[in-house]
Amino acid sequence: MGRGLTPCLFALASFAVIATACGGKMLAADDAGGSPTAPEDAAAPLDSSADAADGLDGDGAATGDAGSTCGDTSTDPLNCGACGHSCQGGACKAGRCRPLLLAVGQNYPDSLAVDQVNVYWTNHNDDTVVKCAVSGCNGKPTVLASGQFAPSAIATDGVNVYWAADSAVYWCPVTGCNGPPAVLAPNQALVGAITLDKANAYWVAYDGFSAMQCSLGGCNEAPIVLASGQLGPESIAVDSTRVYWPDSNGGPGSIEACSIGGCNGTPTTLAKQDGYPRGIAVDSARLYWTVVWNGTVMSCDLPDCASPTTLASGQTNPSAIASDGKNVYWLDNTTLMRCPAAGCNGAPEVLGTNGGIPLVALAIDATSVYWSTFGAKTGAVMKLAK
Repeated sequence: MGRGLTPCLFALASFAVIATACGGKMLAADDAGGSPTAPEDAAAPLDSSADAADGLDGDGAATGDAGSTCGDTSTDPLNCGACGHSCQGGACKAGRCRPLLLAVGQNYPDSLAVDQVNVYWTNHNDDTVVKCAVSGCNGKPTVLASGQFAPSAIATDGVNVYWAADSAVYWCPVTGCNGPPAVLAPNQALVGAITLDKANAYWVAYDGFSAMQCSLGGCNEAPIVLASGQLGPESIAVDSTRVYWPDSNGGPGSIEACSIGGCNGTPTTLAKQDGYPRGIAVDSARLYWTVVWNGTVMSCDLPDCASPTTLASGQTNPSAIASDGKNVYWLDNTTLMRCPAAGCNGAPEVLGTNGGIPLVALAIDATSVYWSTFGAKTGAVMKLAK
């Protein structure tokens, strides 16, 4: 049996235009197309242009000042761009934090998750699930599980790690599996994304075109079917009351919602959305999604999502998206973008560009943004202070 592809990797293999959208560095590859290496200035946040680099910190503050009361904020990684703004292990240049390279030489790292201690990812073509401390691991991530056929879609609650592989959803402690990982739910093929709350795991699967739910404590290998017969859900998000996913088969689609615990198999359509809705994120006030063919990033106010608005347009191929309630972050082909959650007047901020290698997966924590880059044994995992 041939190696399966996650929806993202399948898209990359099948459609050139999507290949620019599935993407997570900001690294540079050598002229021969070999393994990416960290640039001299630690990826200058992802080959940032001078305009994009000017004035960036967590709040878009002005560039550094050698006469600042906390020292030279143009070069101090603990006070970069402004007093108290830490680069979280990265370098500071011209008042702007540079990315920290956590790992390189990864084999299709196509999904990411992060907690307060570690960042976790799946190496799709190495059949491994690995972790690296958020502060760095000397480029040598720890293998949590191996022999996982085509692993994808990963999430963590800080106690355990959950992922999909070989037509099942698995889990093991963040400290390591100490043997084969446990099965949370069997017979779950082509899982596109997993998310968690304090009680449950939720995922979407191409097998059955379904959205699923299972208690973190186990569901007797019989997860709840929130919805089936969907067009092709690829991402999922959850808040305190509902589960959300974009539903599309690469064309016209919708944004769907179902109450935690089930909705009698009939989710609520919050918004109709042409143009291949793909990534989704939620915070306490709003829902956000990316639209591939339209090149837009959308948002709406919860709970009814009555009047969706455009946060950004003119994107090349927006894919993964995340929100911390203050800002929204997304991947657009080879570029990492940011916009305040309340809106940016259609002018999102370019945090950096990759220069050719698609960005694949995205995760955020309280202080940093993490992403991975597409590549067979040339993939990388990076971190940038907000």
